[in-house]
Amino acid sequence: MNKRFSTLLAIALMAGGLSASAQSVDKYTPDGVLATGIQPTKNYYHIKAVGTDTYLTATRDAAGSDSIATMYPQSGAFSCSAALDSAMWQIDLTVGVDSVFSFTNKVTGAKLSVAKEGTAVVKDGISSWAWKTTAGGYITNGSSLRVDTLSTSVDGIPAHTVVVTKDGKFGDEAVAGVAWMIVKADKKVALSAEDLNGMNGGYFNLAFGNDAAVNPFTKYKIEAIAICEGGDATYTDSVMFRAIGADAIKNDWTGKAGNDSLFIVSDTLSLHSAPAGASWSADKAGYKFALDTLVRKGQKGGIFNAVEGDTLAANGRDLSTYKFLVTACKDRIAGDSLIIATSVSKGVSADPHTDFINTKGVSTDVVVGISNDATGTKIVTTLESETNTLIEFPQGSKYTGLDDSKKYFIQYTGGTNKGKYFVVAFTKDQNAPATGVAASASPLVPATQWAVKKLTSGNYTIFNREFASKTFRLNQPIYEAGDAGYKTSADDKNTFKFIEVGTTDEYVGYKHFTPVELGTSSVALNFNTSFGDDVPVYLKDKDSILYAAKGETAVSFKLAEANGGAATYGDKLKRQAYFLKEFLGDRVLGKDANGNLKLTKRLDGTRDTVAVLLRATEVANKYQLVVLNGQDVYTDDKKTFNNEVDMAGDSLVATAGGTEGKLFTEKLSSLLAGSFSVEFPDLPDFVNVTEDKPAHMVIRSTANNSLAITMGAKGAALLKSTSDLKADSYSEDNLKMYVDTAIMTDAAKPTYYICTTQGVDSEDVEAGVANYLSIKDGKVSFVAGKQFGLNGVDSLLVGDDKEYAPKAQFLFANTKTEGQYKIYNEASNSYLAQKNGVIVVADVDDALPFTTEVVDTPTGNESTEANTISVVAGEGNVTVYGAAGKKVTVSNVLGQKTTIVATSDSEVIAAPQGVVIIAVEGEAAVKAVVK
Repeated sequence: MNKRFSTLLAIALMAGGLSASAQSVDKYTPDGVLATGIQPTKNYYHIKAVGTDTYLTATRDAAGSDSIATMYPQSGAFSCSAALDSAMWQIDLTVGVDSVFSFTNKVTGAKLSVAKEGTAVVKDGISSWAWKTTAGGYITNGSSLRVDTLSTSVDGIPAHTVVVTKDGKFGDEAVAGVAWMIVKADKKVALSAEDLNGMNGGYFNLAFGNDAAVNPFTKYKIEAIAICEGGDATYTDSVMFRAIGADAIKNDWTGKAGNDSLFIVSDTLSLHSAPAGASWSADKAGYKFALDTLVRKGQKGGIFNAVEGDTLAANGRDLSTYKFLVTACKDRIAGDSLIIATSVSKGVSADPHTDFINTKGVSTDVVVGISNDATGTKIVTTLESETNTLIEFPQGSKYTGLDDSKKYFIQYTGGTNKGKYFVVAFTKDQNAPATGVAASASPLVPATQWAVKKLTSGNYTIFNREFASKTFRLNQPIYEAGDAGYKTSADDKNTFKFIEVGTTDEYVGYKHFTPVELGTSSVALNFNTSFGDDVPVYLKDKDSILYAAKGETAVSFKLAEANGGAATYGDKLKRQAYFLKEFLGDRVLGKDANGNLKLTKRLDGTRDTVAVLLRATEVANKYQLVVLNGQDVYTDDKKTFNNEVDMAGDSLVATAGGTEGKLFTEKLSSLLAGSFSVEFPDLPDFVNVTEDKPAHMVIRSTANNSLAITMGAKGAALLKSTSDLKADSYSEDNLKMYVDTAIMTDAAKPTYYICTTQGVDSEDVEAGVANYLSIKDGKVSFVAGKQFGLNGVDSLLVGDDKEYAPKAQFLFANTKTEGQYKIYNEASNSYLAQKNGVIVVADVDDALPFTTEVVDTPTGNESTEANTISVVAGEGNVTVYGAAGKKVTVSNVLGQKTTIVATSDSEVIAAPQGVVIIAVEGEAAVKAVVK
């Protein structure tokens, strides 16, 4: 099957069976008349499959990507407030025969949208959907694309996955169309004591849409007290309401008065008679609410038991009158509304101590409501079906000025954390990072920064930039707090402000190297101790273990991207893991069985090789060195270093310790001090020694500066000194090599030919022949060759071999000493060294460093005598003296020629840089080097 991403919208995150019977709910079908009943600015709605209990929901992963999935109430998902919210949609529509809709999710704020050639994530694309009246309500793009679910697994994609089919097919498989209807989101969620007290860090407030002069629910701050039934620690959804700040009264059982000891109770007094002018009838009268004491016996862990003997109600009251059940109605765009159920009956009983008490628990029929009489509004018990009382958490003035495109620090301006920043950090020995406060925040550290997602309700989801699952607000409002900034609830003392982070790139948080930097730069690491010293990371002689100590020479590394090391995380940020390869060496960073960091020859990224991340700290150029062990999943015979997983407490970081400063790894949660700084030694891998143009050079040994590369008998490559040359009847010019540019298109790898015209007949020199230093079959020698053009690139012909050039192309590899180079041949992967004066091949450790010295042209180039003809080389030209009336040909080693007839005895002829041959009619040819 062709699994095209253009058809896949999302993988269902919650699996479950399909129900044959739909719930009895108010529903809106495609019919244009019924669609007018939708209130797009007032309520959220569910999108439900016809005939099943399948609901569309939206999710957001840790990387901040949105997906569509299915949810099933019978699995218990709708009992969770966050899960229920994720299945709610704000609907915008244009009513017609085929009504056009857009759906925006309550939690993510993202529209139900898919690109024509999209992926599994929700993103900008098709976001307007036609609700087709044909076949029961398909959601389509108006033509061939349709929102469906898979009834069975298809080619490994599980059943219940939400897909967008094209022409009724998912790839090559036919998919039965799914009809959808829009239903009221009228399900309620019970709020626990923890939920309620979490509104203000230990308590909550209530607001009534039509309040009474005397209302204990709004007069006081309320602490919800969890109840356990039967004397055990199993909590129910019922809670008791402690009134914080109420005047103390004596307890009936102890005779003592204690602060904050009063609870809201359903009273025995009722409004059971209708005074003149009342706007309510007698059967709508209910019981009032009052404050009274409660006693805990035995102090059982602070738990209030709904059992006589453990917890004592005030004299004349029953414990059940202290019990309430708070449920939240989640469909209101302006904010959740609340229903507070009580334990009393609505009607009036002759014996208020018996009939009106529901001793079996909270009645969901009898709720806190209002009644109005001639004296005003009263807060009483009433039937849920008869009340229109709006009860909610106080709203205040919502702040809606945060910008989705900007990033913020959050700093407290009030409360116990005043002046501190809200951040995500690791705590000692804890595996998962946690939200907390810190003295500072940094534009370098995304764990101290926050991204925002503004929802259609005016609420926000504010999530951490590094750890997207950690939130400051999750589909919740922000309220104005005057000069103090903002708050999360009406009575919140922990006020805060938002500070813009400023511009950051997608690699903030982790050191990133560009392709140019990877190709041309080396790095060294310094370990930063808790005392602030920067000490170099180095190797002890030939020891492979790494250490950090003052006064040592840092080992230099080349960086390479680790296989599978790229990742997108958090606020769609990016990071890349790297191998650290020994500069001018063949070892990479690894880790032994004891966790010590070392250099290993496992260049293919297997076994003990590790990759690293440089995780930023608040100090510029100081990083945590995160060590990745890699997985036994191989691509191109290389280990995979998965970097997608969030940092955790058991992630490994490098540090140094002990008397020797040995580098080793430890868990991130150990919170060991120390970081690493990255230095860039001014040492590119390979050096452009001629500055992009050919030059005559003497290439000398650093071990003996009098020795230089030259050619001996039969093309032997030798190291000779000037005294050797005199003894062997050589001239000083024999030390002068012509270093000619070979490949200069890659700035990171300037490549050269090293050649000489020693021993070459003048006719062959004129034809462009020279002796080229080369490595063939492990031997170094000079071979006669001629440069020519091949596919627009200079190449070298040796004998009949047109592909000889790589054997004669060399790079000047940098060393740690300025001006010293190791000469490298990439084709043979070997360097030049010497043995008894003969040039041989070696690996990098045994290679001989050389220096280069630009010199004048050999063969008396500045004034070459050719019988009566004299030639002088200049800048971009040669001057030929005494050749008036004769034909003069100037050619270079590539065979390019210029022929003129000299018109004067001092003829100036343009010539290319490098070695040129000047042939005057009737005279012997001479060569010169043009600058």
